[in-house]
This record gives sequence, structure tokens and C-alpha cells, in this order.
Amino acid sequence: MTVSSNVSTGSRIWVTDSETTSPVTSGGIPLLPPGGHRERILLDLKFRFKIVDLYYLGQAVVTDTPINPNSYLFDESIEVLEYDKNNTKLSLAKSGYMDNNVLTLSLLVNKDNDERVKIANVIVSMYADVDINIELELVDVDTFNKRIYSGDYELFLGGWQLSYLPDLSFMFHSSMIAKGNNFINYNNQEMDTLLQEAFMADPLLIDKSYSNLQQLLVDELPYVSLYFKNTSLITNTRVQGIISRFIFTRRMV
Repeated sequence: MTVSSNVSTGSRIWVTDSETTSPVTSGGIPLLPPGGHRERILLDLKFRFKIVDLYYLGQAVVTDTPINPNSYLFDESIEVLEYDKNNTKLSLAKSGYMDNNVLTLSLLVNKDNDERVKIANVIVSMYADVDINIELELVDVDTFNKRIYSGDYELFLGGWQLSYLPDLSFMFHSSMIAKGNNFINYNNQEMDTLLQEAFMADPLLIDKSYSNLQQLLVDELPYVSLYFKNTSLITNTRVQGIISRFIFTRRMV
């Protein structure tokens, strides 16, 4: 799951929950200046585990980057920014959000996806605990997609499905702002370079390339990741032997 922000047209947060999950990204919006108080919108770790336990029965793994912790590319040594309730409240107060001036943001959610509606309500609850008011906008899937691509939202909850060897260029490369899925308008030359290096890396050096990429993701927080859902393969003991793709294809035809 992921939450992110559009850096050019105001606050934009995307929460993804398909194969990866992330909840809040800052970018360069006035609310979250670069190098500033992005930690104010981190999701509390306990809430992420609550989502995993309550809605996935533990069949998901909490993560801090869009790299699956079960992947050999995942760097366990990366230090992530920890959520701190008191610091979040202090940061909001310094920005003028206190007393009767409560920070209010709208979260766009596909109402046809019951799973995401439930998780959106958990997010609302968590932010209420630090005096951030999240208002849900529940819309049908067609409206949801149109508004995402047009940038007509403040926050949105969605999901990515990533390959075993993920190329994250479609999410973060500046060239994908106009013609791809860089919905948050994230533009960082260092990120562009690291994405290209990771994509072209020698197999013996690829883990180092992805380590550098993960460190920048943690430092920049274009997304604050939530979790990856686990997948399962259920088979019958009567099914044995080697599966031939050629035979399978012929049977399908």
C-alpha cells in the first residue's frame, strides 16, 4: 500500500495495497516541504501490523520501501524514519495546525473494492489519533481512475503489482510524469540515475544498485510503504510430475 503526493498541484497522497503497499508520500507540496516534516504522515508501524493481522490474517509482510522484504534485492541495513506520534503533533503545530485549525485532507478510494475501503478506515483512525482529519471520498472505479490520471485528488488509495525483479521507473522516473504512471509528479535527477543504473546493472552488482535506490527512497519518501501481500499456491497431491508449457498450451488451444 502506498500514500504519495503530487509535487506540482497541491497535496497528493497515494496508498497502494496490491502487491506492495505504501501510505504517504510527501514530494514538494507546501504541507510537506522537501527535507522538512514528511515524517508527520508516516503510518504508525503498529497500524500497519494491525492491517496485516486483521484483514490478511498475517499473510502479508510490512515494508518500508516498494522492494519486497522477501526479495534478495531487499537491503535490511537501510535505516528508515520511525513514526513518532509526539513529533508528528509538534510538527503540525509548528506549521500552524493546532486548536481549531485542524489539518484536513481528502482520501480518494474505489468504493467497489471492499478491501481498500476497510483499510482506508484504518488510515482515517490512525491520523485522527494525531489530529489529522482524513475525509473519505468513495467513488466508483471509473471515476476513481479518471481522477487519478487527471490529478483530481488530494490523497488516493490504490495498489501496484510488481514483478520479481521490479523496475520502479514507471513510478518514479521523471520521464513517466507525462506519459506513464508517475502520478505524484516526482522529479529527481538522482532518482532517474539510480533507476537507470538498477535496470542496467550487472547481475553480480545488482544488489548494490538496488540498495542505493532503496536508500534514496527512504531519504526522499516519495512513497511510505505499508506491506506486500503474500501469495499462495494450493495443489492436490494427485497432481504429480513435470508440467510442460508446450503440452499445456496445446491443450488450451
